[in-house]
Amino acid sequence: MSLFTDGGGATAGSGGFTRVGSTRTMPRRFFLSIVLIFVVLLCGSAAGWLLLVTRTEPPRATPVSSVPVIEVAVVQRRDAVEELIGYGAVRADRTSELKAEVSAVVVERVGDVKVGLHVSEGQLLIRLDDRHFQHELDRAHADVDGAEARLAQLTTRQINLQHLLEIAGREEALTRDEVSRQRRLMESGQGVKKELDDAQLRFEAARRTVQTYENELAMIEPSRVEYQAAARAGRAGEALALLNIERCQVRAPFDGAVVDVAVEEGERVNVGAPLLTLVDLARVEVAVRLPVSTRPRVRVGAKADLRLESVPGVTWEGEVARVDPQADVDTRTFAVFIEVENDDPARPLMPGTFVRGRIEGVPAPDSLVIPRSAIRDQSVLVVANGVIERRPVVVDRFLADDAIVHGGIAEGDIVVLFGQDWLEEGQSVRVAAAAGRGRTGAGASGAEHGP
Repeated sequence: MSLFTDGGGATAGSGGFTRVGSTRTMPRRFFLSIVLIFVVLLCGSAAGWLLLVTRTEPPRATPVSSVPVIEVAVVQRRDAVEELIGYGAVRADRTSELKAEVSAVVVERVGDVKVGLHVSEGQLLIRLDDRHFQHELDRAHADVDGAEARLAQLTTRQINLQHLLEIAGREEALTRDEVSRQRRLMESGQGVKKELDDAQLRFEAARRTVQTYENELAMIEPSRVEYQAAARAGRAGEALALLNIERCQVRAPFDGAVVDVAVEEGERVNVGAPLLTLVDLARVEVAVRLPVSTRPRVRVGAKADLRLESVPGVTWEGEVARVDPQADVDTRTFAVFIEVENDDPARPLMPGTFVRGRIEGVPAPDSLVIPRSAIRDQSVLVVANGVIERRPVVVDRFLADDAIVHGGIAEGDIVVLFGQDWLEEGQSVRVAAAAGRGRTGAGASGAEHGP
């Protein structure tokens, strides 16, 4: 096989021609690749050296002291007032469910009485049909008139009977004398038997007449009592009819607001059926429940206030009106009734609202007061010269967030608030100063005081 190479870089053979690249360009490309790699390595080395010589030293952490910084409070001596806290629902001081006092048909809801309407004392709210009672009143009037007429007739008859009795009495006396005279004549032999008998008959007739008038006069007084009773019954019927007519006019017993209307016009109601409910919003009360243990410290007339947990800053002032003398067996609590004058229309206290009640307890003057979080197992941890000391205390009374104590501490002592579980007696601590309520703490101020 013969080969030859032409100037165009093609090789020829018996089978034809195959074109290949020029072999003279390969060393040049290899050289350029080596140079490029060297340049990249050189640039990377230069950049690394530059970062090394220009870097800054990182800040070194300050060694943490092994002495803990704690939150404390200063023991105070002051006049303390206990705050007793309880919860309850507001209810109107006066609630009246007006019920039907007669059986009648509702004629009118005057002024279209509806829920939310504010009404005045004596205002007509519902009118019932009173025609039946008007008829009863007329009948009672007639009964009274009849009884009084019979009484008048009885008085006239009494007067007449008294006159007739006087006449009959005189006639009886005359006939008695005539009988006596005829007897004397008969005894003297001058009389006539028939005349004596006639005189005796006239005397007996006169006597019967007197007895008849006496009996009729004796019946006058019982008849008068009967007619007087009938007159009184008639007048009682008049009064009852008038009362029922008045009961058909349902009026507001006090100033208040309508919270429920139970009837419609045209509806017939029976005695005792509810008509509407009225509440007096001028004064409300809350039955706040407190633990039985606080009963000796609750006083009638003590200051109190109510507030909504959901509306901070809004308070209603009141006072303790009364105390339930009986405790609840299940909850071991008793009710304290707080009354509040609900006279601010800008922020009325609505019945049914659940509120938080705060009652001022018995004052404790000149008492040692510390935060109640400082007390553990009837003792406190005191910082004295930067060292923890455990001192026993006796709790006289717990306040809201504080406690009144006596025992191993004095005014001005520094007590630990938190960390009693891991702090040990004799351990060194640091106190971080803070403001407010005689309390100091690590997170409240940047100024620190060593032991």
